[in-house]
Amino acid sequence: MEAARDHDIAPERIFAVILAESGFNPQAVSRAGARGLMQIMPSTFTWLVELRGMNYTEEDLFNPRINIDFGAYYLRRQYNTLGNWDHAHMAYNAGIGTVQGWLRNENIAPDGVIIHNQIPFGETRRYIYKVNNAIREYRRLYFMDS
Repeated sequence: MEAARDHDIAPERIFAVILAESGFNPQAVSRAGARGLMQIMPSTFTWLVELRGMNYTEEDLFNPRINIDFGAYYLRRQYNTLGNWDHAHMAYNAGIGTVQGWLRNENIAPDGVIIHNQIPFGETRRYIYKVNNAIREYRRLYFMDS
């Protein structure tokens, strides 16, 4: 997978996010307005397009190649900031500012690691569970050496 290679992310991690975000529906639109396979908000996409010096429109979020590239790029940015894949996935779902706040709360993140059952947002708790289960299953089925 090109985006996995380009952004140095295990392909099963990207597949797990796609499964959790859109169920592999490239035309998915959330109630909040996130679009495409990796459910990117148009405002986030506009910011990332400018940051990367590219020229795309919101309609390009429905192009699987572009959506996955930008979703992977955004996920990598979360990881680079937070240094932990679970935290990066939480930020992808709940926002980086939210996760940084959780990390400052000793009841949620003793020793600087967020305890999954202490995540304040039920949606994010379920999201992390779904992503991690999918990663394990993809590794088991497709990516582990026999």
